[in-house]
Amino acid sequence: MNKRKFIITGAGVLILILSFVISGRMKRADPPRQANAESATAVNAVAVQPGTVLRKVPVTGRLVPWQTVNLFAEVGGVATYGDKPFKPGTRFSKGEVMVRINSEEARTSLYAARSAFQSALAGIVPDLKLDFADQASEWESYLYQLRIEQNLPPLPATDDKKLSLFISGRGIYTNYYSIREAETRYAKFTITAPFDGLLSTAQIDAASLVRTGQALGEFISTDKFELEAGVGYTDALAIKQGTVFEMSDVNTGAKFSARILRINEAVDPATQQVRIYAEVVHPEARSGMYLEGTIGVQHYDNAVEIPVRALVENAKVYVVRDTLATLIPVSVQFKNSRIAIINGIERPELLITDRHSEAFQGSKVDIVNTAK
Repeated sequence: MNKRKFIITGAGVLILILSFVISGRMKRADPPRQANAESATAVNAVAVQPGTVLRKVPVTGRLVPWQTVNLFAEVGGVATYGDKPFKPGTRFSKGEVMVRINSEEARTSLYAARSAFQSALAGIVPDLKLDFADQASEWESYLYQLRIEQNLPPLPATDDKKLSLFISGRGIYTNYYSIREAETRYAKFTITAPFDGLLSTAQIDAASLVRTGQALGEFISTDKFELEAGVGYTDALAIKQGTVFEMSDVNTGAKFSARILRINEAVDPATQQVRIYAEVVHPEARSGMYLEGTIGVQHYDNAVEIPVRALVENAKVYVVRDTLATLIPVSVQFKNSRIAIINGIERPELLITDRHSEAFQGSKVDIVNTAK
């Protein structure tokens, strides 16, 4: 029995010794552990240097003609083309006939009225020589210059009340102004170009019967255009009338010079913008073109323009110094939803443009994208 206990005890001691031996060998076989290297955070950075910064306001707008006239018929009749075909794309110079409406009846009636006026005036000249001898020659000269094919010239002026009553009693003034009214109406049978421009739309053809008030087409100027654009009302406060800036065609990149003409002070409640209007004069400008550009409104000295997301608590930014994120104080001169203009950077720096909190101070960084 004692022999059995001795064997069991010896076996247990042997197993314990073997386990210690094996454990020691396994520890010696493990490679030595190395201290964990400090991990670096990947960041985006931009190279900045203080200098003069021009604050710019982006603008986008469509060109519209400086002058647009909707043509309507003020009289009725059969229309015919004037000096050129009345079709879209046709250019007319100022005063050039665009459309003629048949006016034979109106012309004949006007000639008859002028002839009757001439006869009435001839009937009073003998009486004028008797009662108003000192002014009769002036009215006689007026009578001799009348032509039934031409518009009536202005009547001789007089301060003599008796003469005025005498002439009025003979119906001269009434007939004169009736004819002048008819002449004004007769002129409406011929539609001329009010300025140098282009017919953009045409709604009649040759020999069309037009009615009073009927739309004929649209006539636009082609030598000067106006750009209408919307800007934030805070930006509009810095924009000055007369400012010249550059715009470009969004499709071709062609450059155009523009000049601020007017600034609307009313704020659109839906967009919180105000409308600005600029003049564009260029031979390649066309109605309907979309242009984009920026207006320089204010200079800042010893400043840097940065993405607004780079600001920390609106008064600090991170720069990279010795591979560490270093927080430095700055003074914000201007800020909107996209950019901020700051003072406080006194030398060339690598500015971290990612958004970080103050807890990022002193972190080791690895720049993955450096922009200039």
